[in-house]
Amino acid sequence: MLQMILYSITIMYTPGPVTITAANLGLNRKFKSGLPFYAGVSIAIFALYIILGYFGSLLLTSFDLWPISLVGGIYMLYLAFKIFKSEIDLDKPQKKNIGFFGGFLMQFFNPKAIIAVVPVITIYFPQLQITGIKILFMAVFFTFLVFGSPALYAMAGQFFSHILRNKKAIKIFNKVMALILVYIAFSTLYHYVYLR
Repeated sequence: MLQMILYSITIMYTPGPVTITAANLGLNRKFKSGLPFYAGVSIAIFALYIILGYFGSLLLTSFDLWPISLVGGIYMLYLAFKIFKSEIDLDKPQKKNIGFFGGFLMQFFNPKAIIAVVPVITIYFPQLQITGIKILFMAVFFTFLVFGSPALYAMAGQFFSHILRNKKAIKIFNKVMALILVYIAFSTLYHYVYLR
């Protein structure tokens, strides 16, 4: 369970289009007006977990885990590499009136959101026997977890704009998150592929 939560936090809390938009809301002193945006982002993740969680649980069985774990672990290593090498530009102008619907669409069609959800529902849900009503509970849990990501970036943007504008600080943050993702990937590969 801890690996699943660490993976999700690493993916959800690293800079991406949603968090950068939220940071810009904060930098423009619009934290409170961004609440509908954060809610839209969260509901999109809820929808992805429900749709993919129930669909995935119909297709996957316990003997499918090692190939999925192999692909998932390798993909996590690829993501870690991309995060480690990523460059972030906080100076891009953002739309002024982005609300619930904008947040929902941005997250629902955000490749990073799919990247966050698919390994969880294909690797961790079957391993932890999360099926049926448990998928709904986990979707609610991740909805609240995701709400914190853009809200945190917006607060940071509003209260710590000098740090967020420092590219060196963002690079360090990305590298730490990437290293956590490498740990999770190797742990997944070791436990569910090597020890199989």
